[in-house]
Amino acid sequence: MLRIRPKQMKAFEEAAAKGFQDRMVEHIGQFFPKHLAVFGEPAIRQAVSLGIDRGSVYGFATEHDLCLYIDLMLLLGSLFDEDPQYPWAEAILNDKGITDNATRAERLYDEAMAFLDDAAGQEGEYLTHALVTLRKTPLKDAWQPGPGTLEDRLLAHLRALWPQKCERVGAGPLGLMTHRGIQAAEKRRLAGEFGALVYVVLMFLLGSGFDADPLHAWAQGVLREGAGAGKADRLYEAAAAMLEAWLA
Repeated sequence: MLRIRPKQMKAFEEAAAKGFQDRMVEHIGQFFPKHLAVFGEPAIRQAVSLGIDRGSVYGFATEHDLCLYIDLMLLLGSLFDEDPQYPWAEAILNDKGITDNATRAERLYDEAMAFLDDAAGQEGEYLTHALVTLRKTPLKDAWQPGPGTLEDRLLAHLRALWPQKCERVGAGPLGLMTHRGIQAAEKRRLAGEFGALVYVVLMFLLGSGFDADPLHAWAQGVLREGAGAGKADRLYEAAAAMLEAWLA
């Protein structure tokens, strides 16, 4: 009788995963061509691999379900499942009442599309306006230190930059994200209010887990540096370069 040994099974599984990864890269090139052009195929492959791992935690095993999950990583950030901006995602992913994984994936995707229609605009016009505004007015020029807590002033800045997303996310989740961002900026040794501003704006635009997202290795390179007066400036400059590439 033919017997498949563990090593052979592992090889088959790796080959199947490689095949899916190749098909996902083709899919992303067709439906998310800007992501592929800006971030490059190696980073996209890393994101797909991460998506397979993270999606499997929620029981997603079919190509259909994993494809939907990875698509949302591209739209919301690779760690969207634990992002305080998207509590609805965590709720759906952990809803014990949903027993069919395909139903879970479809419900997650539908909720994300409804969110993006409201927050980014049906043609992405709200997002584009926010990005163009950010490019035209450097953060240092837009930031106005003044009365009130740092958290309140950061929230006011986010609302001015992208009001539609702020309204759709809601005050509670947005406040939680901002609070965590201030703490993370300090931990990452980004000095002063400007460091907190840069960090929180990037969380807001790219997803709260941008500092661990394979699509944003440029950020991780800066954040690994030691403390320094110019660290926040270097992070902002790296982000500005990525923004230019995105808007080109």
